[in-house]
Amino acid sequence: MALRAAVGLFACLAAFRVAGAEGDVHFGLTKFLAMQAGFEAGQADAIGLGNQRVESGDMQFVALLFDYACLGRDTELAQEVAARSFPAVTQAPGPAQQRAVVAGSEAAWALARKLDAVPSSQAGFRLYQLGEALHALQDSYSHEGVPDTPQTAPLFNCDAEMSWAHPRTRGGWNSHAADLTHRWPAQTVEMAKATYDVLLGYPAIGTAQRKPADWAKVRPLLDGFVKASSKAAKQAWFVAHGISDTSFLEGISLKDGAKRFDLEWDGRRLPPLPEFESRQHETDAGLLDFFNRFFVQWLSTDDFDALAKAQAAPATKSRSAAAANADKTELAARLRLWRVRDHGAVAD
Repeated sequence: MALRAAVGLFACLAAFRVAGAEGDVHFGLTKFLAMQAGFEAGQADAIGLGNQRVESGDMQFVALLFDYACLGRDTELAQEVAARSFPAVTQAPGPAQQRAVVAGSEAAWALARKLDAVPSSQAGFRLYQLGEALHALQDSYSHEGVPDTPQTAPLFNCDAEMSWAHPRTRGGWNSHAADLTHRWPAQTVEMAKATYDVLLGYPAIGTAQRKPADWAKVRPLLDGFVKASSKAAKQAWFVAHGISDTSFLEGISLKDGAKRFDLEWDGRRLPPLPEFESRQHETDAGLLDFFNRFFVQWLSTDDFDALAKAQAAPATKSRSAAAANADKTELAARLRLWRVRDHGAVAD
């Protein structure tokens, strides 16, 4: 019973990786703007990579909301998340209304300001840090507002004074609406301008002097990017503007569009898996064995209803048959959706 309950818990927790803007902004747009600001192609890549890796694999950035605000209470971790993705003057713990994120605020600029004094002799080695600073600034625009609190009862309750999540004004904690540039055109342009200002202000790298384009010339180029509402449309925009490798669009919350998007981005920095079974330390042997078998079943089956029926917790004296059946239906739906590669279709 405990193992089956773990599957249900896992189903609810899987969505708790709270992100901001996605790869189209954090890597692609950042790289484009860096090139317009006079950075070399390799330097622009490094800035975009440092930006995107905040939300795509570097282990020091892995921070799940249920760890610090739901199943556990970790103030230090909550504050680290705020610094990277929810820059606010007032830190957690504290009332959500007092922890509102303001786009382009001094808190949002804090990491970028620290780079103003970087000597030219070190500037070439600090481009990842520049990307991280841009990440926080960019997310201040997509996360602007009062952070929402996940609603997960009766499994567990999340602490409203600790939670960082998309504000309700942008779709709430369980929505990707905040990540979609075409939903927020004016604010996306403001975010791009703030990004460009940081890039322009970054110290010279060595003795090389950058020759940036005027913002007045850059601004009109962004219209197609902002309006693009599918991966295909984003891809076409990037290719038209000199960025031919668009694999960084993998997994963003836009539908594929005119054709299936099959590219895979190799920029994620995840630890290699030497074998298919997990060797997670300090984990109950029975639980580890259960999940090893469960993942193989999930990745190989086409009958998600049968898998959910076999794994969901059954009815008990304290749990009605109707509730048990509802859980099976919910679990089957989640198991099915997680296998869909088009994340935009899943988000819808």
